[in-house]
Amino acid sequence: YKYFILFGGDDVSGNRSKSWNKHNCYYYCAAGLPLSCLNQEYFVHFVSSSQHAGPLEQVAAITERLQTVKDTGLICYDALEAERGSGRAESLLLLDLFVGTGDGPWQSELSSHSGDGCPCRFCRMGGNVMTRSSNEGFLAIMQMGPPRTPGSTLELLRKDLDMATVSRKGTALEKVQQATGTVDALTQTVIDTLVEKGKAMFEETNTDGSKRYTAAQIHTLLSEERTRILSQGEFMNSLLRDDVFDPHQDTALGRLHLVLLGFTKYFWAASLPPSSRKLTITEKGQLDNAEAVLQSLSQAGLGDQSVRADYVMRYRGSLVGRHLHSIAQLGVFIFGRHVDMVLLEVWVTLGRLSAALFTETIKDMTTFIVSFLSICDIYHTDIQYRRL
Repeated sequence: YKYFILFGGDDVSGNRSKSWNKHNCYYYCAAGLPLSCLNQEYFVHFVSSSQHAGPLEQVAAITERLQTVKDTGLICYDALEAERGSGRAESLLLLDLFVGTGDGPWQSELSSHSGDGCPCRFCRMGGNVMTRSSNEGFLAIMQMGPPRTPGSTLELLRKDLDMATVSRKGTALEKVQQATGTVDALTQTVIDTLVEKGKAMFEETNTDGSKRYTAAQIHTLLSEERTRILSQGEFMNSLLRDDVFDPHQDTALGRLHLVLLGFTKYFWAASLPPSSRKLTITEKGQLDNAEAVLQSLSQAGLGDQSVRADYVMRYRGSLVGRHLHSIAQLGVFIFGRHVDMVLLEVWVTLGRLSAALFTETIKDMTTFIVSFLSICDIYHTDIQYRRL
């Protein structure tokens, strides 16, 4: 049997007090389990935790162990066959990674993605700040760019290593990484070492004041140093060489960070007066009106996600995901009277998008996908009109 693994991680505090003590942790569960089981602690298994080893360092050890099991298979007890009395109580499991979960920064590190000029870890959409700030550039980032692949990412990382062996290329290398949006946490340790050694060699002089090393000599010595370092261990994202798992396509989007702390929080701030300065009489009236409307709305359908109107308006700049989840659904009613029609259309579509994304059970996947893609297209159109 093929046994797919859903693995995820996050940085959590190791203290019970409010003092932050960062630990990088990994957990996994069987991807074939129903949603009701995935939410139960019994089915979630601890993998690793460290204060010092980052996500990619732990992934290197995890994939090494997983590869050993993939080569030999894992024999387990087959309760179903035993009940049938077929005489076969053992099964051979072949393990593979299925989906990696985590917040945005965590998954970007798993994808060897840094953002910068290419902010998407799935494709190479992007450009410099001036290009993206223009109307044409803004419309372009609403379209999917050439997809990222493990092979192309590995090739970019190898080029970065080659560039690091050239004297005085540190600044140019940073610009290349920013333009491609590709940085690997493990490879970067080697690159930083080579760049620093190259700087030191370039500054060394003989007793007569002449340079001790030529550019060609520095390149040769740094190339030898790179070979020596890479021979000691694997200094590159091991997920990029997995034969099944693609870190660019198989790292799931986080609804919390993308939709709630991203879209909803942005348009919430655009629809209300800022909390960082003293408000004018008109802005106070606008805020009071929004609070009154929210107070009058029935929140029976929100369950335990209901919000207090006075709290939400007072701390409107410091809301968390729980508050924004409710606001995404109520925003169209709150702002129906005091935002322009373009922004109101955004709230209408954002409410539909939020409802679709937070659906717990999808009964008809085909119908759901058609409806969801239609909502996404409308949302993109609304965003473009809002920009223009």
